[in-house]
Formats: sequence, C-alpha cells, structure tokens
Amino acid sequence: MTPLNTGSQARSALSRRSLVSRAGAGALAGPAALLAACGGPAGGTGGTGDTIAQGKSTREVTIRWSTWGDIANLFNQVAVPNGVKLFAQKFPKIKVEAEPQPTGWAEKNQTEWIAGTGPDLSGHCCQWGPVWARQGLLHNMEPGLKRDVPVRIREDFVDWLLKLFHSPEAGQFALPMYTGVVALYYNKDAFQKRGVAFPDATWDWNKYREAATKLTRAGENVYGRRLITAYDRTMQRLHANGAGWVDPKDDTKPVFDSPKALEALRYEHEAGHKDKSAIREGVADVFPAGAGKTIYQAFAEGAYAMMEEGSWILARMTQESNIPSNVQWDVAPIPRGPAGRVALATNDGWSIWKGSKATDEAWELMKFLMSDEWNEIASRDGGQQSGRKSFQDRWEKLIKEANPKLATTNLAPFKEGITKNEARPIELFRKHVEAAKIVNDTLINASLRDGKQAPDAAAREAADLVRALHK
Repeated sequence: MTPLNTGSQARSALSRRSLVSRAGAGALAGPAALLAACGGPAGGTGGTGDTIAQGKSTREVTIRWSTWGDIANLFNQVAVPNGVKLFAQKFPKIKVEAEPQPTGWAEKNQTEWIAGTGPDLSGHCCQWGPVWARQGLLHNMEPGLKRDVPVRIREDFVDWLLKLFHSPEAGQFALPMYTGVVALYYNKDAFQKRGVAFPDATWDWNKYREAATKLTRAGENVYGRRLITAYDRTMQRLHANGAGWVDPKDDTKPVFDSPKALEALRYEHEAGHKDKSAIREGVADVFPAGAGKTIYQAFAEGAYAMMEEGSWILARMTQESNIPSNVQWDVAPIPRGPAGRVALATNDGWSIWKGSKATDEAWELMKFLMSDEWNEIASRDGGQQSGRKSFQDRWEKLIKEANPKLATTNLAPFKEGITKNEARPIELFRKHVEAAKIVNDTLINASLRDGKQAPDAAAREAADLVRALHK
C-alpha cells in the first residue's frame, strides 16, 4: 500500500489540481466527446450469467497500464508479466505496456492526463481515486459493470470499497484492485524471552498496553511495539473507540477533536511518551533505538516485539534479507478497542482515464482484472489479498503455496477483516491532500510521534485548521 502523500508531493498534487480548476470544463471536453463517440465500453451481454462477458476487439492498439508498486516489487516482476501474457492470449491485437509506479507516479499520471496523454488504465490508493474523480479525469464504469459483470461478482466485492469508489457525479470511477487488511505481527522469540503470553483474539487495549509494557527493556533498546504515526493507521485507533477523522455526513467537517477521538489519540500518545513502551524506526532524535532501521530490521532484531501491519507485507516477511529464518513470528487479530475490533483496509483500485483513445480495450483489461484468473495470479505471484469476499480462503491457499515459510502462519486475522466485516477503508476529506498535510504536520508528527505537544491541544488546533480550509 502506498502511503498518503504529504509535504512536497502533496504540494505538487495541489498545484496540478489548481491547474485542472483553471482549465475548466473546456480542458476535459475533448475526452468527454471522445467517450460519447465511443459509446462507452464494448462488451458482450453476460451481465446476468456466471462469468464476465468478454468483448471482441479487432483493432490493433496499445494500452498503457500504470500498475502498482515500483519495479523491484514482486507484483511487477512476476504477477504483471504473467497477467499480460494471459490477457494477450485472449486479445492478441491489444498490446499492454505495463508501467511500474516509482516515486512521483501519481503526479506524473495526473500531469500527463491534463496534457491529453497518459496511462489508459491506472492503479491507485489512498486519496488519488476520489481526487481524480472530482477533477473529472476518470471514466464512469457503471454502465459496463452492470452490463458485462454478473451479479455473482458484483456482489462479491467488499461493499464499502465499491461505495468509496462511487459518487453521484462521477459514477463508478474505480473498481477494487485488492484490499489488504492490517493485523498484529508479533515476534514470538521476544514474547518467550520475557515470559509473556502470545496475543490472541481476547486482547483488548488494556491487555495490549500491559503486554507492551512487560516486553519493554529501555536500557537494552527493546520495546513492546511499534508506535502508530500515520493518518490511516491512526484512523484505525479512532474507529476502535467509536470515533473518526471525518464527519460521515459531511466530508468538509473534522470530528477528530471529539471526546472519544481525543481519548484514542491519548492512548497512542501515552504509549510512546508516557509508558515509553512504543517506538518508531527512522526517527533517531526521538527514538534512538530505531535509528537507521527498516521495519523488518526493527522487528527481527527485537527493537519492538509487535507491529500493526498489513497482509501486503507477508511475502516480504519470508525473504531472508528482511526476516532471517531463525526469527519466529506469527500474526494475531488487532486488539479490540472500547467500540470493538476495527482494522484498517487498503483502498487500492483500478480506474480508466476518461481521455483514453482505447476505452473499449481498456475496459476489456479492466474486466480481466476482476476475473478469477487474475485474482489467482495477484494472490499467488503478488501476494495481494483479494477485494472479493469469497476469495479469501483461496488467497490464503495461494500465498502459502507461493511462500512455503507461511505454511503455519495464522492468516485468519487478515481474512476476518473481510469475512467478519471488521475492516474499514480510509476516510477522506473533501480537500484531502491539504487536510492530510495539516493533520500529519500538526497532530501526528508533532504530537503522536515527536511528543512536542499534548494530543488534545494538537487535535483541536488541527481540526480548526481543517475547518478553515473547507470554508
């Protein structure tokens, strides 16, 4: 999962959004007219059958596919080539050019689209799908979805993900790529060394705090858990206490200064700066024990014994360069908060650019990316947890077959985020790029991570700034 862009990347995205606003409707009239001429995605008449209807393409065209992750990611090294090969067997006249997503990919896509070129189909996460949809850059796939995709598959997608990818103005502007769920990874060696019982489904915030404290040996640079210092991960804490970032009825209103939200923020702040049982890697001036370490090194070496992380790192956890074979670890459910167990789920999706000159062919690729065949490739070769509810057991089987070191790993917490409806996607403000920067700078970094300000005061200050932003 790509992290939310802040800082220079956020400012870059903001400037390009301003460009869209200045360009006005005229800048998008060409693509809209093109789509009208195309008549929308082509396809068969299989919307009521059991399989996705496959259309026909007699044109020789090239589709640019902006994928997911950089070139070093297994998804691009294995899954994408296998998928492109299989798609070519079905559509030999459609050439697919896969483009990995290095740093700055989102701004690059957006700049090219505004200029009248760019990827025909793109993956995205976090705020990008909704932001691009509001800018009028994404194609509405709702008619094609209803016509070509059977009810069996449409209803199999995680409900809240389809809703996040739909708006009255833009229609169905994205479809699920995958939805990784966050669970609690724990270093079994560290627990056994301290005589602390392994985490299980009975754990709540109190047990989590107690265990982290028992595991901590500050004099030895050993701590109980990894501190949460990101917008999406902090949201997980808010949800577990019955709170959130954004008013569910009005995405211009922050609600993270409510009593329940402040209580959740204090819980996290105290772990790092009162109990001192949680640290963060890569923040040497605040947490020297994590200096110069990746999350894998910090976890494997015991700098922290627990970390809340997603299913998307499972394959990387099996790599010797990340977690040596002699380190014993497993996975448990996210501890319950006062309002229940709530895990973060990613909102990675696929969208078709509204200005594509190969909309019909891009729709065929999109349908392929919804198929059982592709879900198997993405699960086995890319480690991606499917966004389809019925696919969870098959995902576990495939990722374990591809990564034998996971044979005995407990993957139930990831699956149950979907099957028990315990996972939730990110909450987005109307002006999310700017709002997220305010929240990150004023609250998450200054207070939760660095401890420079009390969380109550930081939250109220950030909330006031977000309110002012949306006036």
